[in-house]
Amino acid sequence: ATLVAASAFALTPAEAEVKATLDGIENAAEQGKLFTALCDALPAKQQKAFYDLSQAFAKKMDPMVWNSGKGVLDTVGKVFATKSDFIVNSAMAKDTLLTGKPAAADFANAGKLIQSIASISLDEIKAQPNAKAFATFLDSKVGKLPKSKNQASYIVTTDEDGDVVVCFGSETGIDCEKCIEFEKVAGKWIPEEWEDVDGIYEVIAVINQFDFNSEEGSQIKMQAIMFSSMINGMIAPILQAKTQEEFDAAIATIWGASGNF
Repeated sequence: ATLVAASAFALTPAEAEVKATLDGIENAAEQGKLFTALCDALPAKQQKAFYDLSQAFAKKMDPMVWNSGKGVLDTVGKVFATKSDFIVNSAMAKDTLLTGKPAAADFANAGKLIQSIASISLDEIKAQPNAKAFATFLDSKVGKLPKSKNQASYIVTTDEDGDVVVCFGSETGIDCEKCIEFEKVAGKWIPEEWEDVDGIYEVIAVINQFDFNSEEGSQIKMQAIMFSSMINGMIAPILQAKTQEEFDAAIATIWGASGNF
């Protein structure tokens, strides 16, 4: 959800810097430059860590598993993009899948976004030479993120320990249990959890050690193919639906079948 700053009090210089960072990321999301802005908001060490993670993932990921997942995403995206009117008018979909009152256009846009993400190849990820290039590449796939009707909100403030925190909330108010502490690292304000990149490199080490040719890896490949085929087969009647009645019947069939898993 899009974030909207909401504070009734004067901000300290540190709080103002954090707010400016978040405002810049919000504006970038609306302009189709979200990942570039996130990258720019991180210190060089953190940028490199996340870039190294993307490269390790792309190099070790089995193309068969990746393409199976992409196939499922693409199919779901097609449903959202081409059957959006049926979705918002389906009683079962409203009861089981939706919150709020999204319009058909919301689903159509979401479908296009999902299909764009599904079009990303491992070779494209591996081809990015640095963190900034990777962020720019992702922005070219994701594009602009429209403001949400159900906007979240946040307040930038200082806690009892003197640390700058961002407390997130919703229309009903701010929940102080959902606060993120920010730390200034190399002149940039980032969530405290991102200050230490050792955890990221531990994940990279695990990824680099994984072997898709092992027994475990072979099972994952088999399961990915089976899952992709099953989901695409179940969704096929939804894509083929020409009327609301056919769409509702297809949804009911899938919902009934899900009880067997």
